[in-house]
Amino acid sequence: MTEFCCDLTAPTHSNEHAVILMRSLSVDRDLFPERSSKKLSVEGSNLKVHFRACDAKQLRTIVSSFLDLLQLTYQALQLGEEFEQ
Repeated sequence: MTEFCCDLTAPTHSNEHAVILMRSLSVDRDLFPERSSKKLSVEGSNLKVHFRACDAKQLRTIVSSFLDLLQLTYQALQLGEEFEQ
């Protein structure tokens, strides 16, 4: 069976922000773990994500959904920074 994969790197300002992103985005379970999955890790100030899916359409769906959530989480981090200042 063919497996489709995608790797994504999301840069942040610091290791702390990368960890916050990882913790925030890893609470959602994969709906169909037998069909797709994602693994999150932190390297320095970067959030690394590895996606795996059983077909291209499923991969596109999980990556697109994840990017929507990533954008919201980035915005929340920015608001938090502005609030601290």
